[in-house]
Amino acid sequence: MVSDKKIVKRGTFVLIVHFFLFGIVGAHIFTLQVLEAEMLRSYAWREHNALITFSPRRGEILDRRGKVLAFSVPNYSIYYYPVGGEGLDKDKLRKVSEILSMTPEELENRIGEGKRFVWIIRKLPKERAEEIRSKFREMKLRCFGFVEEDRRFYPNDEVASNILGFTGIDDQGLAGIEYVYEDFLKGDKKEVFLRRDAGGGAIPDEKILELPVLVSRREIVLTIDINLQALCEELLKKKVLENKAKGGCLVVLDSKTAEVMAMAVYPPSRDRNAAISWVFEPGSVIKPFVVAAALEEGVAHPNMSFFCPGSITYMGKKIGDTKAHGSLDLSGVVSESCNVGMINLALRMSPEVIYKYFLGFGFGEHTNIDLPGEERGILRAPDQWYGVGRVVVAIGQGISVTGIQLVSAMNVIANKGVLLRPHVVSELRSDGKVVYRVSRKEIRRVISFETAKLVEDMLLSVVEKGTGKKAAIPGVRVAGKTGTAQVPGKEGYRKGEYLSLFLGYFPVESPRWVILIVIDTPMGGEYYGGEVAAPIFSEVGQILLNLYGAGVEN
Repeated sequence: MVSDKKIVKRGTFVLIVHFFLFGIVGAHIFTLQVLEAEMLRSYAWREHNALITFSPRRGEILDRRGKVLAFSVPNYSIYYYPVGGEGLDKDKLRKVSEILSMTPEELENRIGEGKRFVWIIRKLPKERAEEIRSKFREMKLRCFGFVEEDRRFYPNDEVASNILGFTGIDDQGLAGIEYVYEDFLKGDKKEVFLRRDAGGGAIPDEKILELPVLVSRREIVLTIDINLQALCEELLKKKVLENKAKGGCLVVLDSKTAEVMAMAVYPPSRDRNAAISWVFEPGSVIKPFVVAAALEEGVAHPNMSFFCPGSITYMGKKIGDTKAHGSLDLSGVVSESCNVGMINLALRMSPEVIYKYFLGFGFGEHTNIDLPGEERGILRAPDQWYGVGRVVVAIGQGISVTGIQLVSAMNVIANKGVLLRPHVVSELRSDGKVVYRVSRKEIRRVISFETAKLVEDMLLSVVEKGTGKKAAIPGVRVAGKTGTAQVPGKEGYRKGEYLSLFLGYFPVESPRWVILIVIDTPMGGEYYGGEVAAPIFSEVGQILLNLYGAGVEN
């Protein structure tokens, strides 16, 4: 007979075991309902739903006259989403891959494990998508769906491609205006759920537009005139090829507003804009800005005399000129592009003063134009102007600039001393209303009205009787400067390689357009800026007059 003590011990043991087991179950319940509840809910949601994010139709980009430069057209993408455990056996895999014009291996790799939503083909034309959809219906496949997506379209092909940029497969901006104004163009995203029924199958919409894209009414209006842009690109390409050159750039700026009206580069590129990212030594087109500094500082006057024997020696280094110019006044130094006269002028100022004015004109810093990829150029501090570097900056060596910097700097002269910020966007619109407008922005006064007028008179003489005669435009007065810059290499300047430049504006009485021409390494015989770039300036001027007229504001 079992004693009472043994019964008590056994009861206690059983009770402890039960408490232990209940503790384990309770802990597990606590873990499931409290600690892991969120994770399990998320897992259950994923088993019954798929979340897909879509953007509204991307906004349009227009030129200054309202012509559409970029818009989105509807395309259709195919996704795989298994319904009620339905998958693809080998026979179906083969048939589907044939319909989709891919190998069974390619299709199998895209599907992967076949348990989740995956894209199969992105952005097909509507006709092709309808054809595939019809064949899938015949096969009674429920694991494939169709979604409307957009593909970006540029109706002018490569024209202005360096400004517009491009978008990726997911319609995201990757370069140019498409990149800078990505947030505005793409609008607000929309999240769409694909739901499964009780049996695990998707609840499909039998229409091909299962997930319609929202229509956006957003627009970006550029300062670019696409007609002018196309003509400038065509002309630049022609001149680059005629001169057997590597390439070039051409920029037209509205002098009064600093709106970029054309920005042509050759060869064209959607992911790099040479007009703002190509850094080069400017050569003699830098000279008007050095003269402006000397006049503003009172160390020079228009009638002061210089003598040019054809070269000058500084710190043991001989610096040559195009010829022995003899006696010249300051205006003659500019119009004949005399190196000797410019170096003597630079020696009247400290390096710090020249540096200060270079910064004032915008060299060595970003113009902050509303385009990506702008370079700041190279402007070393005065204490790094070693040896002949002390003086050759006055003839455009030892300093590197971009095209947009040069145009902006010359516009200081045209605007009688004030630096403006250049821009390519005019306004942003949403639902037909202007939500943001870019207005003229004055950055700073660089030189006085009087100094700017004196420099302008010298730039007039360049075209009327100096090195820039071929830049003349019949019926209007042109101010400008030629440039012929040596191309630097790893061991000094490259023999026989030059940049041909012309930088100017017109009409002088009331400046409307500032134009820069740069031809990279012409090898067709002539290479001086006055022979290669100046005539192109004249042709661009004629185009502008034909488009806008001599007396009509642009």
